[in-house]
Amino acid sequence: MKKRLLAVLCASAIILSLSAAGCANNEKKDSSEGTKTSTSSQTGKSDESSAASGEKEVTDAASTQKTIIFNAGGQKIYNSGAALYAIKDNNTFEFVETAVEEESGKTYEGMLPSYVFASPQQVITGTDAYFFDKDSGTFAHLDLSDTKNAKKETVYTAEKALPVIKAAIQKNTELDDEQIQNVAYCLFSTVSSPIVDGGDGFVYGTFTPGPEYYEISKPIAYQIYRIAKDGSKFEFIEDDSYSASSIAIKDGYIYYYDGGFAYDKEKHDATTDMSRVGIFKMKTDGSEKKELVKTALTSESDGNPVEAMKCSGRLDIVGDELYYILSQGQLYKVGLEGGNSTQVTKKDCNNYYIDAASGMLYYSQGKLQKNEPNGYPVVAVPLAGGDEKALFITTNTSSVPGMWTVDGDYLYLSNIDGYSALLLKDKNHESEFSPSACGRRWNLKEGYMEILYAQVEVEYEEGAFGVKSVKRVGAPTIKWEKE
Repeated sequence: MKKRLLAVLCASAIILSLSAAGCANNEKKDSSEGTKTSTSSQTGKSDESSAASGEKEVTDAASTQKTIIFNAGGQKIYNSGAALYAIKDNNTFEFVETAVEEESGKTYEGMLPSYVFASPQQVITGTDAYFFDKDSGTFAHLDLSDTKNAKKETVYTAEKALPVIKAAIQKNTELDDEQIQNVAYCLFSTVSSPIVDGGDGFVYGTFTPGPEYYEISKPIAYQIYRIAKDGSKFEFIEDDSYSASSIAIKDGYIYYYDGGFAYDKEKHDATTDMSRVGIFKMKTDGSEKKELVKTALTSESDGNPVEAMKCSGRLDIVGDELYYILSQGQLYKVGLEGGNSTQVTKKDCNNYYIDAASGMLYYSQGKLQKNEPNGYPVVAVPLAGGDEKALFITTNTSSVPGMWTVDGDYLYLSNIDGYSALLLKDKNHESEFSPSACGRRWNLKEGYMEILYAQVEVEYEEGAFGVKSVKRVGAPTIKWEKE
């Protein structure tokens, strides 16, 4: 455990040191249209958690949007993307501690936390957080009732899921146990698609395989699975007539984006079924399927079933309307029973957050590309329509939901790729890590960016057989600095 912990923390710190320059300066004010905004924002008072999803409620319009500011039993918490910070009444922040347990069951106080808490891959219900732990390859539960000693436990393991995954794959093709085991670990340790709380005791997600596991896992690629929060069950919602790239759940119905990915049982290969491309709804057991919006594949997919799924987009429910992006194009909305769609944004949109409490939409313009040196303008616009207000330009964005939240006078931002829980400073070695950004927020009233820094000093201890452990020296230092 100690060796694993050290490797994880060191790797995170190295990533930070490489990306520090880019992260610290990844936003710049838009000088052509000003930096201040006249948007009205929320009051900054602690919001109550939704009973179904743990996400904050907004006026009378409940939302399935994932947020990075949430309420855990009266304690407001900010998820920076790889770490949790408790927000105090005076707007100061504290790091949320996690007990690190050895196989013997002992708890070692003073050790650094080992979890990675990526926003899209978690759900929060009250003080209970459920997420995929990439470090241990498990589906885990984090008890946030005591943020000074948040306790983590395993809910479901890849080994336990192996029989279910094996059975699902071998319905259509034959693979040996070792190959299927690799797929099981892919599902539990490298999950990339967002997970959703179904409000029925299950957490739902879609299996999006990485390129290294794609050939093995074609029969279950883009299938919806669910895991019981009590660890009693893991299963696929089996239906050969759908494939899902993005899902949202409300009132017992799954809303999903289907890019037409289909598995050909005779050829043991993937094809694209054009008749299935669109947005659908069905009950959580897979019954009563209904098409809401008929969409077309974009030229980027070029008929490739995997690329078609990548182009499918994102879904969110706000009130009684379903918001969706067509292949990183304009943002649209449609009623939960279907009907005519309405275009919401004037320009292409690659990420957004809807603050229903103030009736505002915040979104980054343009299609998401691997390299965009000029960055993406982030703007605010009333949901009811009106002029767009330029806020800032960012080179650090993602089309994945759960990256933005409006809280009080701030638009908080997160990034799952570059931010680590803490920075390491080793007293016993010559090397030190310079402070790097691990969080961001835009002041909506004053129009400037603040950067969050967290740092801690540690000591290495070398035990038998060269196994090293790392011990914290003192409390973490956490501060916001105006960019």
